[in-house]
Amino acid sequence: MSIDSIFAHVAWVLNIKEKFGFDINFSIIEDLKMDVAQAYGMIHSGAADTQAVRATFFIDPEGILRDTRSMATG
Repeated sequence: MSIDSIFAHVAWVLNIKEKFGFDINFSIIEDLKMDVAQAYGMIHSGAADTQAVRATFFIDPEGILRDTRSMATG
């Protein structure tokens, strides 16, 4: 999930394929309004409105969120 647009995602995927020969085989979700980022606490406190944090979500095979890890990025 990213607060970037679908167009940025497509460019990112194509760049990785071109530069590294690696295919991204997972979904990338656009969150331009930051609804998901806010719901999961990914907005760094005191940051600009468009600054989110990097986060990893551990979801089990039943779809239950088991753990999260996040860190602010510059």
